Amino acid sequence: MTDQDHDLEDRALDALDSVRQTADENSQIIIGFLGVVALLSLTGIISLSVPAWWPLVPWMIAAAAVTAVGAGIYIWKLVPEEEGILLVSLRADEPGGEIWELSEDEFEAMDTVGELNQWDNSPRRVYEVRDYLDDANQARANWREAKPASAILSERTPSDAMEQVAELREVYEPEAAKARRLRRRIRGIVRRLDRERTEARDRQLDEATGLEDIDAPTIDEILKKELPEDLHPHAGGGRRGREDERTSR
Repeated sequence: MTDQDHDLEDRALDALDSVRQTADENSQIIIGFLGVVALLSLTGIISLSVPAWWPLVPWMIAAAAVTAVGAGIYIWKLVPEEEGILLVSLRADEPGGEIWELSEDEFEAMDTVGELNQWDNSPRRVYEVRDYLDDANQARANWREAKPASAILSERTPSDAMEQVAELREVYEPEAAKARRLRRRIRGIVRRLDRERTEARDRQLDEATGLEDIDAPTIDEILKKELPEDLHPHAGGGRRGREDERTSR
């Protein structure tokens, strides 16, 4: 069932509710009117007999119903559809970007990553995004404190463009590089902690079994002999792990 059918059904139910409410509110008047008609009919003042032209009544009702349905459909087509909310993604390359239209409910349920940029001078509600995933109903907005694409594309002179490039290089690229360095160091710290915990467990096992007091290989030596180098706990996971091991020594 389409949205239009749902709207027609809702309107029909609303009309029935309105008729039922009117009848409930004026029940005494309706009962009094029917009583007066019955009294006049009993006294012969009016006659409730079926007229001779009664076979025409169904045809008249059918014609009125067809006319009402046709007029209703025509009026429904004249009613403008509710305007949705537009999401715009601008790019400097071809084809220049994309546009998506969302309903109010879809926009309210949308998952937003970042901060949306609303166009204040547009007659409709328009928000600028970097990208929109319609399958997940997720909008990826601009970077924090970064200018939207429309503001960057509006800079037409070379000096304005160079200012935008300088801002990206001097502010965002160093922050991104710092985040990458921090992520690498965190991985190195985790590997070093794992290595030190493994060595501590080996020492505890050697002390518990008494192998350190006799002429026998330790657990660490057995692991080095039996396991490949890249699977040994002290390897640390590749070149970065070996560098961390040399640094710790």
